[in-house]
Amino acid sequence: MPTAAAKRHYNILVVGGGTAGITVAAQLRRKLKTYDLAIVEPSQKHYYQPLWTLVGAGVFPKQQSERAESAFIPRGADWIQESVAEFRPAENAIVTSGGQTITYDYLVVALGIQIDWGKIPGLAEGLGRNGLCSNYSYQHVDYTWECIRNFRGGTALFTMPSTAVKCGGAPQKIMYLADDHFRRVGVRDRSQVIFASAQSALFAVEKYRRTLEKVVARKAIDLRLQHNLVELHPERKEAIFEHLATHERVTIPYDMAHVTPPMSAPDVIKQSPLAGPAGWVEVDKFTLQHPRFPNVFPIGDCSGLPTSKTGAAIRKQAPVVVRNLLSAMRGEPQARPGGVRLRGKAAGNVSGRSIERTPQHVPAQGLCPPPAVLGRDAAGARVTPRLRNIAQQSSGSSLIRKNPPPLFAVIPSSRVPTSVRAESLESAPAVPTVAATDDPVFREDVGFRVPPSG
Repeated sequence: MPTAAAKRHYNILVVGGGTAGITVAAQLRRKLKTYDLAIVEPSQKHYYQPLWTLVGAGVFPKQQSERAESAFIPRGADWIQESVAEFRPAENAIVTSGGQTITYDYLVVALGIQIDWGKIPGLAEGLGRNGLCSNYSYQHVDYTWECIRNFRGGTALFTMPSTAVKCGGAPQKIMYLADDHFRRVGVRDRSQVIFASAQSALFAVEKYRRTLEKVVARKAIDLRLQHNLVELHPERKEAIFEHLATHERVTIPYDMAHVTPPMSAPDVIKQSPLAGPAGWVEVDKFTLQHPRFPNVFPIGDCSGLPTSKTGAAIRKQAPVVVRNLLSAMRGEPQARPGGVRLRGKAAGNVSGRSIERTPQHVPAQGLCPPPAVLGRDAAGARVTPRLRNIAQQSSGSSLIRKNPPPLFAVIPSSRVPTSVRAESLESAPAVPTVAATDDPVFREDVGFRVPPSG
């Protein structure tokens, strides 16, 4: 693997060696014959952060979430072990923390999210003692379990900031796990569990909000919305909140407190020409291409995409970035929502029949609406997406396999499951074709079986 000084220009430069950056780099490795790519990442360690919730609950030791970053760098990629100090997109260049100027033809921005520990006075200096814990720090994540298992009753406080966070459900997950432990060891009846959130609702997605409100009520958790944590007094075990509607200050004493810190786009992005109004990398939500710098592709937590900031979102975003980046390299236009009909190989020719498909009706960016009937073949049979659950549940009929991969199976109307028939073509959401074509659900090398009628 060449050193950072070996090259000054790359065809593709990926900044950020977390989940998003590594995923894109690995997928490009499989697609490109000539692989001229570098990953800019200063960390020697890679952390599987979703595990930290279970570390905080005493299920796993934190060491199981840690691996060497070198183990995830794709073969053939250069690893520049520095951070990015400056973006110069007008010059197709970045400047590293070591002062190197590295140019590129295409840039993938995958710098993740920044944890702003210093925005709450008392948090950074008080963390890891006096009952103040947080799962968002590898150094202190095991202290969360120490606080939970040593809790003997009183007030257990859990917070949620006003900002975007890594995994919107994580601040609640640790609370529910703590509540379960308190019940198992017999201290719940002498405890008050408080969830103080700066948000105006328990969860952003309506469907899940309704369910979670029932969970909170069943567990007798004290829910306090629009309470934004602004200060901590760790020695006195006091948390100061601002009520966002009334602007009054509210003091909550605690015996243990799990704090989810405020987060934001990395400062280097906020200060760069790549940033949008909110500080995140500006991005076209359909193509995942920067609207002002077309050779720049943002992905993951640092992007301004209207998705959750999770690994699950990245799983759906990465194939879109890869497909559109490759299209850009070939000089092809980026796929956009629209009503263009494709025929023959472009549409996916299944069993010798030409299929019409409408790009605007294909699931994208991790949004999976109820499966819709997406079109009809020349004989009038309905066409429906290849879905993993259909493959898993199938027990009959013939295996469909095609190269180029068939994006759709031709299924007679009578054999389309009721859940599929329920939504018409006209009511399907308007989203682009490109996101489905390389989606892991639509595996190129795996066929699927059409379920038997009924």
